[in-house]
Amino acid sequence: MKILFVTPWFPTANANSAEAHQGLFEYRQAVEMRKRGHEFCVITMRWRDQPISENFGDKILVHRIKPFFIFPRIRYPVPNLFSLDSMIKNNCKKYCPDVIIYSHMAFLTALPVMWIKKIPSVVTTDGFPGISWFYGDKRVDFIGRFYTKVIMTRMIKSSKGIQLFNNKLLNDEKYFTAKFKNVLVCSNGVDTNIFKPGDDKQEIRNTLNLKENDFVILFVGRFDLVKGVNYLIESAKVIISKYNQAKFILVGDGSLRKEYEILASSYPNIIFLGWRNDIPQLMRMSDIFVLPSLSEGLPNAIMEAIASGLPVIATDVGGVSQLITNEETGILIQPKDIDALVSSIDKLITEPLFTERLGKSGRLKIVENYSWDIICEKLEKYLNGIVAK
Repeated sequence: MKILFVTPWFPTANANSAEAHQGLFEYRQAVEMRKRGHEFCVITMRWRDQPISENFGDKILVHRIKPFFIFPRIRYPVPNLFSLDSMIKNNCKKYCPDVIIYSHMAFLTALPVMWIKKIPSVVTTDGFPGISWFYGDKRVDFIGRFYTKVIMTRMIKSSKGIQLFNNKLLNDEKYFTAKFKNVLVCSNGVDTNIFKPGDDKQEIRNTLNLKENDFVILFVGRFDLVKGVNYLIESAKVIISKYNQAKFILVGDGSLRKEYEILASSYPNIIFLGWRNDIPQLMRMSDIFVLPSLSEGLPNAIMEAIASGLPVIATDVGGVSQLITNEETGILIQPKDIDALVSSIDKLITEPLFTERLGKSGRLKIVENYSWDIICEKLEKYLNGIVAK
């Protein structure tokens, strides 16, 4: 099958910045589908440090278009719609795809689904802004709700099918005048051969001057309002005052990084590593993973952490409960609840057998339900059905 994949982001080889690294899961999906004999042509936005075009092997060709404008605080690119339309139509003629996937329909890169009709198209989403996904800023969320109700409704009407990344999104159909048709509920996958427990824990810790008896709490994500990092920092201050061996490792970058670094400046046990390309290793050397988001879809970082054997504390938002069964494969708390976050971290520090059990049962769930082989088999079957109709 030939797949034309239109997405806001797609990583570049040897990425050396957070922007150039975006879209890693889209890349992994393309690679896994390529292994199954499918071809991918990708049209995406050109972010900092990325080339105009790139070829990953013989079956993944990437074309990039310079955005008209980017809202840096929320990482939202506004495409040049004339260039995007022309690029899609030219590749439809040259590449002759069987199906077009417009990834992340909350982004304007999915707009052409409304007028390019000759080839079957599918839209995907991990949340509906202003309805089931919230940034945490009233202005952004108001605009998001308007976009969802007006623009995304038209996208749903125009597409031949929709892929939802978690099953809770099925409940949002009542907010639309258009009915969801040909629905696939299917998330991204995880490479469980890369994200897995390992025996090199201390070796990795040595590179960061961490001791064997340190209890390492890891966060990986954007330093944006929606990720709730400020609540994690406030919780860390309480935990550190009680447990000197507790070390909070915060990995990522974003619009609020400097603000968060100032907030934690008096606490040397809160360590900011910035953007990294060794996430599997950082997960292997950690003891637990925390994601205190205000809103989520189905978080890739949680999937990777659980696959790595880490017990996860996360807020019960979006599709997180699809990954975590409370006190069986992780711990669920409510957003902005610092007391609950502190007590959950405390519990995992003081109850090692409980912590170990969460890690083992969580990994088993990911291996059995979210490995790339399982995900791609579902996607392949679904797309074959879309093309055949």
